[in-house]
Amino acid sequence: MATPITTACSLRNVANYPATLQASGSSGAARWISTGAQVQFAQICKRTGSFEYDLGNAVKLLCMWNQENRVVVKIVRADTPFVWQEIEQDLKPNNSNDKLEVGFGEYTANAYLNPSEDGSKKLDVVISFSFH
Repeated sequence: MATPITTACSLRNVANYPATLQASGSSGAARWISTGAQVQFAQICKRTGSFEYDLGNAVKLLCMWNQENRVVVKIVRADTPFVWQEIEQDLKPNNSNDKLEVGFGEYTANAYLNPSEDGSKKLDVVISFSFH
């Protein structure tokens, strides 16, 4: 069994809606992130860490990472079902990005996962929106 690791998470919301936490792999995730705000929180994870945020009624931001410094970030339409085990198949070394076109613009998400010398991790995620 994997030893729990602490991940220092930083999430910046520069999208057009506040982000509301819907699910998290462990306690500690920020429940609400205002538009234009950046929040920091820690998550203690055994094998993987994850969180899901809703941005208004439009989209969901999904992020997962593991102890092997692999990360995935996804943006899906709010009404799109997803399975975390399938998302886990898309983990990539150190960084991930995704985008989703909507009728009036585009959502973009970027995630960067960096290990620290003490074994902990630092995760930086940015979600943004641009009008066409």
